[in-house]
Formats: sequence, structure tokens, C-alpha cells
Amino acid sequence: NEPTPHSHASYPTTMSCRAAFDSAFYCTSFAGKFNHIYRYGETRSCSEHWSDWRFCMSLKGMSAAGRREHVVDRYREKEERVRRGANSEDVWGVR
Repeated sequence: NEPTPHSHASYPTTMSCRAAFDSAFYCTSFAGKFNHIYRYGETRSCSEHWSDWRFCMSLKGMSAAGRREHVVDRYREKEERVRRGANSEDVWGVR
């Protein structure tokens, strides 16, 4: 059962740099680390969060159409990475 690719319309077309920074900052904070250890029993790398923030900041000089296209591509690539690995859809596929 191969997942079907989503259309362009299903991905966000904007990205908030403030939200990306807040997410990355929280991930590296004591509270963020503690929550992740409590939930999953291990620490996590925050590099994906910081990568999102850097990506968002790199969009500042682009045209609106260029930003939209890059953001859609970014979200599509992130979803493809999640779908390639083990995720909750594996459980629901069995059910």
C-alpha cells in the first residue's frame, strides 16, 4: 500500500519565521528537553527545528510567488521523509 502523493493545495503556502524560531528555541530549552525525555525516554535533536528557521529566514529576499513555491516544496519533502520511516500510519494500516 503505497501512500498517494498529495496535491499542491494540501500543503501550507506560508511559513512563520517567529513560530519556527519559537519551536526551535523551545526544543533546546530545559522544558522542551524534559518533555521529550518524559514522553519518549530519550533526548531529541533540534536540528530539524533550526533548519526550518534558517530556511524561513532565507525566503526573505524572494518574491511572493517564489516563497510560496519553496514553502510548498519544503512541506512536501518533510512529509515524504516522515512517510518513508516508521510512523503511526503503519499501525492504522494494520487495523
